[in-house]
Amino acid sequence: MPLLQRLTGWTVVLLLAAILWGIRRHRLHRVCRWLAPYLGAVLVGDLALLLWTERLYYWWFWITKETLYGILKLVLAVDLGATIFAAFPGAAATVRYASLGALGLICALLVSAPATGVKLPDLALALHPRLANGTAFLLLAVWLLALWYHVPTHRFHRAILAGLSSYLLVFTLLVNFLVTHGVELDYLASYGDAVGYLAMLAYWTWEAWRREPALPASPELLRRLHPWRPAA
Repeated sequence: MPLLQRLTGWTVVLLLAAILWGIRRHRLHRVCRWLAPYLGAVLVGDLALLLWTERLYYWWFWITKETLYGILKLVLAVDLGATIFAAFPGAAATVRYASLGALGLICALLVSAPATGVKLPDLALALHPRLANGTAFLLLAVWLLALWYHVPTHRFHRAILAGLSSYLLVFTLLVNFLVTHGVELDYLASYGDAVGYLAMLAYWTWEAWRREPALPASPELLRRLHPWRPAA
């Protein structure tokens, strides 16, 4: 593993640990239940790769962990939509339809990928961007619906929606660029992806640790609008 990649890996591990500790300290696990499991899985996978590089720096490990991460990100997106619209039944129904549409889109994209005569690394490069595309579509749909219905979202919800959807779109564009132009651009795409990923994690670290702003409504009203909000 190159030195720059190893340094990037340790930076990612430190940021992940800081986010998870911030979530625990400020009880943000109630705001978003699936972000901590997702980040915890990424932390374990990245730490294992850094500690046992010679044993795990292979395609089978990359495919396994990226598949797990992709599934957890999709579950995170679905749960985020359900949480944000928990107090708004009418809007929640629209979000459920959008979730079903995104899941259908993901299934269609995965099924349409070539399955015969394709090497495993090429198949992985074809499938994972499709899963990322579907997840990004769902996150963007939840974000737009929250704006459309004027739902009072939590700052951490906005950070997850903005950060993860933007990163997934950038990741997909980089992988597609790599596949289109050849493997000689592998390192360029990898470093570009790392920059976007680090920016997202730094943003989440800031949001996980910054002081909660003054609430503009009474505690009773907030309990009705945000039933998932941690008690003061």
